[in-house]
Amino acid sequence: SEIKKSLVLIISGSNSASEASHKIVQFLARKREESLSDQLGGQAMELILCQILLQIIMFHSSLSKGLLGGGSRQDEPAHDILRDIQSTNGPTNAFHTKYYHQIVSLLCMHSIVIRSIIENYFTYFYDNASKLSNTNTKLISMLFAFLLKKDSISWRVLRVWTLDPDSDRNNVHTRVLMKFLFLALHEQLERRDDSSEGELSKRLTMEHRRNNYADVFPFINDSIENSFRSSINEESRISRVALLSRRADKVRYSIVYFASIGLGRIDLVDRLEKRHKELLQIIQQEERKARIGAGSSLPAVVEEDHPISSEKESLAARLKK
Repeated sequence: SEIKKSLVLIISGSNSASEASHKIVQFLARKREESLSDQLGGQAMELILCQILLQIIMFHSSLSKGLLGGGSRQDEPAHDILRDIQSTNGPTNAFHTKYYHQIVSLLCMHSIVIRSIIENYFTYFYDNASKLSNTNTKLISMLFAFLLKKDSISWRVLRVWTLDPDSDRNNVHTRVLMKFLFLALHEQLERRDDSSEGELSKRLTMEHRRNNYADVFPFINDSIENSFRSSINEESRISRVALLSRRADKVRYSIVYFASIGLGRIDLVDRLEKRHKELLQIIQQEERKARIGAGSSLPAVVEEDHPISSEKESLAARLKK
């Protein structure tokens, strides 16, 4: 459509991200005044804009082929211009990558509607991570890492992520996507931080307090007594041990994941390791009480059958994509 063509021309013809975003905002405002939104078949102009930007960034993605909507045709003028832009926007072209990231960032900060659309796309890409090529997994991760660093979108979007080993939303594709995102975040944030803890560690700790990423950093907010003892006081001692063991496994899984991608030193992971040790101590205490109550002379269960270090190496190998 003419609107798509105009948006693509603005993006490709501007000298800076601030100029492009300013022109786009003016263009959208003018079109609203002309009451042309009814001609878009129910699609908001902001949505079309976000789709165009994402298609440019994801120039090779199988997902990007449908981002402009079902009515897109190869002979559209906008499609020809878009193809020319994509041909210069390779994954190694840092200038173009930063340019488009800055446009998205500025538009998100200007418009609540655009910000909401981009945040919803994060969930969309997470749920469809298996359909992304390795190149586009990296490109999408770099985009959202930049937006998070700039606070152009809310860190609340990370609540879609889970490291629960029993969840269908935790798979090798989502783990690779988040690996690239966190490594990009680490690289971008650490450039401006000289402290020993690191900017990423501090931001994650702060955002965890706000958003509670319980499926990524499980069981570290509550005290041991409140989180485990009081919640299972009606269970048999055997059930207590089973429940605590499952929770210890979840904590262990998160520790292994972050260590395997090279982020095992951030504060939240350190707290996970302390919580894991506390859980193992409680499990041993419960088992000891169970043996005394049963009059058994069985030896105590070995604390860990499989060292965490070996799990880190195994998961790191699987995350190489």
